[in-house]
Amino acid sequence: MRTSPATILLLALLAPAAVRADDRAPPPASQPMSAPAVQADTRVAATRMCEAGDATACLLVGEFLLRVAPEQDDLWRSARTYLTMACDGGVAAGCHNLGVLWADGHGGTKDAARARALYKQACSLGHHLGCTNWGVLLANGRGGGADMFKARQVFSRACERGDARGCANLAVMLRDGHGGRQDGRLADEYDHIACRLGFAASCPPPASAPAPGPEPAPPERSPAHTP
Repeated sequence: MRTSPATILLLALLAPAAVRADDRAPPPASQPMSAPAVQADTRVAATRMCEAGDATACLLVGEFLLRVAPEQDDLWRSARTYLTMACDGGVAAGCHNLGVLWADGHGGTKDAARARALYKQACSLGHHLGCTNWGVLLANGRGGGADMFKARQVFSRACERGDARGCANLAVMLRDGHGGRQDGRLADEYDHIACRLGFAASCPPPASAPAPGPEPAPPERSPAHTP
């Protein structure tokens, strides 16, 4: 099945950081530490590093809060604070994840224009999901005027950085002629790339198995000879 214009949707996913809090080795201990204890200990260390000006540590704290926020809604606002510090420090994933919070209204006001600006910033810092989500808002006219030409360029950038949905959305725009010339052949090529990157909606349908034919008749047997 090929993508349709309806697939140009906000990819509101929280991007994993290059290093997550629970990926760091816990400090030596005489007894094994439980997973929650390791996370809490790492969060304390990352919080201190963030307060000392380490923007990547701010991202780690923000992502820790995001992992527990679905169970504790009051932590969404704190996540915004730390992700803002990460983004202000030039961490692309911080800008993207903060944009998701502004787009969805988690932890505060819902503001598509603010989300659009943050996605643009994340994209300019090299974040592939930031490019895809910026392209979506450009194409759909959320948080500002619609700009199909720019959206097409941004989806191309996302695809070049390995984002499957960026490739899929670029295929949609090429096939339908949004933001530039129509090119079905090139659209198929980008669908192939999106499929290869794991976006199932861009993959062609599996070939149908041939219908079973009639069973072959059993071979004729010669009559038995009586001695």
